This record gives sequence, structure tokens and C-alpha cells, in this order.
Amino acid sequence: IGSGIKVSKSVIITQEEPKDVVLGYKTSLDAQMLDSHYVDFSNPNADKITSASTTTIKEESKQIDSVDVVMCSEKEMPNPDTEDPIINRTCLFKEYKTISIGSPDYKGRYSYEYKLYKKQSNGTFKKVKNVSLFNEKKNELLSLINAKIKKEYNLYAQDPESSDCFDQMPFVPFTFEQLGVDFDNNTINFNVTFGLSGACSSVDGTGIALSLNEIKQYLNP
Repeated sequence: IGSGIKVSKSVIITQEEPKDVVLGYKTSLDAQMLDSHYVDFSNPNADKITSASTTTIKEESKQIDSVDVVMCSEKEMPNPDTEDPIINRTCLFKEYKTISIGSPDYKGRYSYEYKLYKKQSNGTFKKVKNVSLFNEKKNELLSLINAKIKKEYNLYAQDPESSDCFDQMPFVPFTFEQLGVDFDNNTINFNVTFGLSGACSSVDGTGIALSLNEIKQYLNP
């Protein structure tokens, strides 16, 4: 499993015409921030962000540096196989970009593919390994992530409704490249799959969200 890991998620999609949605912090800062920042996500190498002012950001987001802002765009695309759309979500954070593509099955259950990119000196984005996002304290972070994933795993394994899915299947820690990484508002998410299928697909994996404040000590500059 690499950074193209797929994770099953149950979501409800309201059927509307395909559209682009720009997503930011879910606070009163949204309108001001989105007015002063513009990202052209229609360009695969979109990287131009202009800021009119960071004063308000510093005041209303006291514990998050003004540069630590995640900007996201989500697009619903027609799906030739089902009436549920394919979801394409792109997020920018510092010099990095994540692309998450959600594909539905015939029951409307979504699986996601995750990719991480880094901005190059020529302005384009190049796909990189997940580990490149983190500094020399990365092993400490990985232990933290695995501890949280194992906690969720144990909940599934001990639940009478799903315990049969985990018989003869002990928890095995994940590597960085087995994590599906994506940015979301003021968090970095780490998504995994346990390799289950069929009747067990509803418990095949979980996602761990760490706030930018929690994770900033582990990030590369």
C-alpha cells in the first residue's frame, strides 16, 4: 500500500449540478480569508496565493501562524458508472499540495486515493513520498499516529458487530507510505485501510486527524 491507498468511507451526497467549492476554516475568518486569498485550482499547477492582509488572521487565529493556512477546492465530476459523482479535492498547505479522489461503488460507498505533491523551484508540483513532509522527529510522530489508529482498531475488534472481521488478524503498525495523507481546514489527516472487504468493508479502515498545532513540531520548514 503506498500513498495511493484506498479507504472506504460512507458518505451522503446531495445530488446537484457539478460545482467547485472553496473550503477554508469553519470560523468567522472564512469570508475575510477567502476574500483576500485566491487560488486557481482549475490549473493543476495552481500555486498563486495573494494576501491583502494577514492582520485579521493573526488576531483571530492566535495559535496558528498566518502561513499555516490550508486552502481547499472540491469538485464533483460526472461518473460514467453510477449516478454518484467522483469527488476531486485539492488542498494547499505551505509548499505542499494533496489531491484526494473519491470514487463510489454501486452502493454509493466511497473509496479514496491520496497523493502528496511538493512545489518545485520552477513553480510546478512534483509527487513526493509522505515522509518528505516531516522532519527528524518523524518516528515519534509515526508512533503517535499508530497508537491512535490501534485504538480505533481495537474498538472495531471488540465490537460484537464487527469482531468477526478481525479474527486471526493482529494489528500491524503502518509506515508513512501506507498512510493516505490529506490536508483539511486546520488539520492533517492520516487515513488507512485494514485490508478487509465484502461484509467487513464498513470497518475497513479509519482516519486520524491532527491539528496543525499538534503536528507543527514534526513538519519540515
